[in-house]
Amino acid sequence: MRPLFRDAESLKSFEFPVEYMFKDVPKFSSIGDRIRFTLQEMDKHNVERALIGVSLGDEVSQRALREHPDRFIASCGTDPNGGMEDLRNIVRLHEAFGIRAVAAFPAGCVPQVPIDDKRFYPVYAKCVELGVPIFCCVGVPGPRIPMACQHVERKRPLHQFRP
Repeated sequence: MRPLFRDAESLKSFEFPVEYMFKDVPKFSSIGDRIRFTLQEMDKHNVERALIGVSLGDEVSQRALREHPDRFIASCGTDPNGGMEDLRNIVRLHEAFGIRAVAAFPAGCVPQVPIDDKRFYPVYAKCVELGVPIFCCVGVPGPRIPMACQHVERKRPLHQFRP
């Protein structure tokens, strides 16, 4: 998302691009076992299960899913700029980890992809085909980046879309 940042504070090095909105954000580098830390925080706040993002190269999330299938539910992100490779990745993750949801952050894509853009429709169709929901960020994004692509007013009746 760094190319989308416009203000001086966001252009500084953030580990977490919405740190300005939260107090005491833990630094990943200071957390020993991230899975144990996450489970402790979940227990502290009475959270039974959590949705976590998984990717083929992310050993931590894969280990969390493998070692604690009763606590973590697999999901993955999507970036429609990836075209068919993004769809193949969703299928691979569904087959390998049984993802139960796909997450979209239109304002975080580089370049940004509006929620009603034709590039999103193959992703929507693949989610329907796999029987997994897609949840899409809309409205004002947390990071200070342009937000027009997430305006909820973009929603149009389906008959108006022409892929």
